Amino acid sequence: ERSSILACVVLMLVVVAAVVVPMAIVLTRDRPDPRTAKELFEEALSGITDLETFNDVSSAQSRALDWIVNMDKLRLEPENDNLIQRYVLMVLYFGMSGDVWAWRDKSGIWGEGPECEWE
Repeated sequence: ERSSILACVVLMLVVVAAVVVPMAIVLTRDRPDPRTAKELFEEALSGITDLETFNDVSSAQSRALDWIVNMDKLRLEPENDNLIQRYVLMVLYFGMSGDVWAWRDKSGIWGEGPECEWE
């Protein structure tokens, strides 16, 4: 009798595990990444810019990151092959005070398309 009860309990545990584990995997996989877009881009660019520099809101790197996350009309993903190239161009732009140049982009072309097509 005891062995029948034990076998029944083991069988119930196997059935519960067979249902619960796959559900947990599916629910975890479908959950959106809790990190912000800024954090995802910081991670993607961490090989060329450290977090301390990103936290200095007056730095060209921080301003370029902000532009990519909030203003870039191309809306790149952090995994995009052009991210680093686009980021470096904007670091140069902000680092050379491009945002105060008299001839700066008043037409809104920056970010409309691939950076190789910028005028």
